[in-house]
Amino acid sequence: MLRRGRDDSVRRHFQALSGWRIRLSDAEAKAFGAMEISVILLFVVALARLAQGDATRAGDVYAIFAYLWKFVMALDQVPQLVQQVAKLRDLDRRMGR
Repeated sequence: MLRRGRDDSVRRHFQALSGWRIRLSDAEAKAFGAMEISVILLFVVALARLAQGDATRAGDVYAIFAYLWKFVMALDQVPQLVQQVAKLRDLDRRMGR
């Protein structure tokens, strides 16, 4: 495409590329927002369940929220993992396997 030197085909290519990047960015933002809302709900539910208990101790609250925090930190790695798997699949497909 670049060797042919046609401005219109090069322009269309880069416009399409920018459109794909915008859609990808929008999808990532929506997924991140949904995940953050889910995390907030998870913490609210955990706090509500703890508040319903009769003899909730400070150590119990700390242990539960420390575990939830570790879980949330692991969830933050999921988008990068999915992206790496997609890159590896694309590379595998391009190599003809």
